Amino acid sequence: MELHSRLSDRVAALLRARIADSYEPGEKLPPETVLAEELNVSRASMREALKQLYAEGLVDRRWGAGTFVRERGEPVTFDLSHVSTTREVIRSAGHEPTLSYADITLGGADEAVRESLGLDSATQVWRVERVFAIDGAPAVLIVDHLAPVINGVEIDPTPLKDVNLDMMTFLRREAGTYIASSEGVIDAVAASELVAERLGLAEGAPVLHQTLMNIGPDEEQLVTSESYHRSDIASFRLLRHNKA
Repeated sequence: MELHSRLSDRVAALLRARIADSYEPGEKLPPETVLAEELNVSRASMREALKQLYAEGLVDRRWGAGTFVRERGEPVTFDLSHVSTTREVIRSAGHEPTLSYADITLGGADEAVRESLGLDSATQVWRVERVFAIDGAPAVLIVDHLAPVINGVEIDPTPLKDVNLDMMTFLRREAGTYIASSEGVIDAVAASELVAERLGLAEGAPVLHQTLMNIGPDEEQLVTSESYHRSDIASFRLLRHNKA
């Protein structure tokens, strides 16, 4: 199953590149069987890759009509079914990601954060605050907290001020581990003064709020994340499958 998943990820990457180079928004893609033949992969792998692009918001699948490149100008869709980076999601939707704000500090943290990371009150915590902009418009505020030592390695996440470095790549490169799963909650909240300032909103404006615990391959708690999404620019999508 894992091998098939990696293959469908590679097929999805090939499709993203092909769409970026050869298709316009609203244009119809060839049938699934034709795409599978052109890329020399099974229909099952192609089907999974197209599902992934649909979940990312790059394509629309219309019953009885086919698969179409999604029109731009719609909110960027974050898929809740997969662990993916904010930068990848924005680029996959045909937009340009940048960081409009970044601040990374080592210091104290509240009790809930320390407990979630399994740290005592004397241990300092890395706080990584970044605002991802979509085509220049502030869209997503993410605040991550990390322990100063992960997987036995002392870390320094200040390179995450570069939009081209994501948390998953940083953990693999610097700590030799990775985010295997995420657990969390999504709700709608009123933007606080800080959130409103970061996202260019009026204080009290509704935003989508997500809290996540990012978990490593050995069930270790790696990163706590709290994010705020402008609902006019970003949305969430969930795909559910019945295996019965």
